Amino acid sequence: METIDPNEWNFEKVDTGELVAATLWEYARESQFIRDTIKLYCDTIKLYVEWQKAGCRKDAPGYAALNAALGKLNAPLGKIQTTNLAGNRQALYVMLAPENDPDSFPARWQSLRPEAKAARLEVIASWPVFRLVEPVRRSPISLIGNTGNGENLLIEIAWKQYTDKQIIEAMPAFLKTNRPTTMPEPSERGHKPKDWATALRDLGVMRLLNDVELGYMKLRYPDAWKLYHDQAGWKDRTYWYQARRRAIEHFHSLLPLLPEGEQPIHAPTKADQKKSALSACESN
Repeated sequence: METIDPNEWNFEKVDTGELVAATLWEYARESQFIRDTIKLYCDTIKLYVEWQKAGCRKDAPGYAALNAALGKLNAPLGKIQTTNLAGNRQALYVMLAPENDPDSFPARWQSLRPEAKAARLEVIASWPVFRLVEPVRRSPISLIGNTGNGENLLIEIAWKQYTDKQIIEAMPAFLKTNRPTTMPEPSERGHKPKDWATALRDLGVMRLLNDVELGYMKLRYPDAWKLYHDQAGWKDRTYWYQARRRAIEHFHSLLPLLPEGEQPIHAPTKADQKKSALSACESN
């Protein structure tokens, strides 16, 4: 029996600098709503390009088709407008289908050409909305002139009068007094590269459990069994199902634009699929 491609579940080789983009990309692949909308989005762009070539006339052959496509696209893009994700309503879609490479989605992230990955990484770096999910700087304090998701300000330090230890001890009081109210202290979770890597790992486990029952995992996916059971120490089955549950939670937290009630494509476990099939047979 054929197994799923390792790039669907094993994300150990994803570069640290790609973790945010890869995580958003792979979780977006789990949404049928996003898949359908991206296809419509790309088809609409192609119709628009053809209409431009025809002189942007309302009597041009492709105008009616373009108008119809725009009408269909309005509803899912309107959904984006109502979410907290979008400073620009099309931010996620531009990341998934930028103008210079609109057709790669929903291919696997690890199978993308380097230039296709670069196009997405450029969007992540340049669109302010994605600063919400961007890894933090290497240092909490930097020299004035640096730019990013922070604040540039002048501070006076009496270097001649105080030791480094005294200056460090004074910092908590300084931060308490001067941290902007519009930038509250962030949670420690969700910023570290390890957190993004864990989200990808959880997604991979969910996909594995969608394809095979855990009791047959060692036989069907010996590499996955070695990685999680042997190396990570997942001796208890609850570790696997907790990872799956977290993946479903990540799916909804990372993609707040989803229709209410949508679940990841690979959310049903193989055991659940068997139960559903058996129930359907009994009802017939």
